[in-house]
Amino acid sequence: VREHGEDAYDFTHDKLREVAYRSLSTARRRMVHRHVALAMESVMAGQLDAIAGELAGHFDKAGQHVQAINYYRRAAEAARNVFANDKAIRYYGRALELAERTMAEGMAIATLNEQMGDIHFLVTHYDAARNAYRHALERLPADAPLSAARLRRKVANSLREQYRFPEALAMLEHTQQELLAASGDLLLIEREDTQPIPDPAWFGEWLQVHFEALQVYYWTGQVAEGIAMLERLRPAVEQYGSLAQQTRLLQQQTLLALRRDRYVVSEETLSMARAVFAGHQRTGNQAVLPAAHFQLGFFLLWHGDVGEAEEQMQTSLRLAEQTGDLNLQARGLTYLTVISRRHGQIAATRMYAGRSFDVATTAGMPEYQGMARANQAWLAWCVREWQKVEELGQAALAFWQQAEGVPGATVFAWAARWPLFAAAVFQGAHDRAIEHVAALLDPRLQQMPDPLMAELVRARQAGEQLAVDNLHPHLLRTLELAQQLGYL
Repeated sequence: VREHGEDAYDFTHDKLREVAYRSLSTARRRMVHRHVALAMESVMAGQLDAIAGELAGHFDKAGQHVQAINYYRRAAEAARNVFANDKAIRYYGRALELAERTMAEGMAIATLNEQMGDIHFLVTHYDAARNAYRHALERLPADAPLSAARLRRKVANSLREQYRFPEALAMLEHTQQELLAASGDLLLIEREDTQPIPDPAWFGEWLQVHFEALQVYYWTGQVAEGIAMLERLRPAVEQYGSLAQQTRLLQQQTLLALRRDRYVVSEETLSMARAVFAGHQRTGNQAVLPAAHFQLGFFLLWHGDVGEAEEQMQTSLRLAEQTGDLNLQARGLTYLTVISRRHGQIAATRMYAGRSFDVATTAGMPEYQGMARANQAWLAWCVREWQKVEELGQAALAFWQQAEGVPGATVFAWAARWPLFAAAVFQGAHDRAIEHVAALLDPRLQQMPDPLMAELVRARQAGEQLAVDNLHPHLLRTLELAQQLGYL
């Protein structure tokens, strides 16, 4: 009031507080923040998680960095619990800045980096996640081999998600050897020790590293290698494994069967997929359920149970949107698009294809961008817009080309090839149609029904034996059968 005279009457209380605050020395400002923080701790003792971010800010401005780090971490965990991932990243980031500045002990910094990496991984910031994990490894004490193994496994997973499969597999194999070297008197599963029971923490990490390697084998189509590893693990998992570990082993077996059978789901494989889902439910681990719903829906879809598959996919998508899991959202939206296409639902296919393309673009997943464009090519085929069919179909193929080296990326390339084939047939471009026939017969694609495969073979043979002008009846029969079977 002395400073501003009569004008002070127009000040709000907040403005007066701001003026008073600016007039204080740095030391006094820090004292104010300290007293405010202590008062808030006392008054809100039962609700500290809700005000952890505010408390962290006050202790930060008070120069009391140990308390600030603690509350920034607590605020990050509270944000993470409600899936406010961007806010969690900011809180972890500030906690790490202060921790590095105050030379906090190594394990604390390593833990903060790992937690930061986990959030980045969830929102598909794989480079940032990998950097955080590597910083954690640098600060990890030398006497923490299991923590080191866990961090290397997470680095490998970030490489896998970017399709750097050889690097991921090499790191996982190195980690397996490091775990064996660090096991000491623990049971070594690959030896013929008789009585010892493995330490649960060591055994759990050892198994997890192998499960991640099996996931790489699935993506790269190394079915024989995967089955061999799975059979080596089975006796130990059956004897010592928890329900969650036994379920995870069965899950890997089911995925390898899917890959072996070229994404045609038999009754036996579907039965295993249902058992996996039931196992996840019995563990009570809510974190695995979004992916569990997706995977069951995926198996149901290729078994032909499209209605039940849609229910599972919808549940998975809803849960993935709650957690902010972009990777899972992209997958769920992609196969909901396929389901809508199978039903012939134009509006739903258009909506899901647009959403799946946007999410896949944000997540950096070119194979799912390709599927979105392929389904949009089908929409263009439905209204006989041949130019758009060609543009969108070729765009799909270009996206899949970006994912070259990922054998699983083009498994469903028929999604673009069939509309492109149909457009070529209707425009009389028979030579181009035969090129698409040859591509549809590629054994790396999902196995299509035998009658359709036989018709494709006949069309290819006709192309080899007849003049191009006489191909139309053969191509038309192939096109009609593809429509009957739901590919167009």
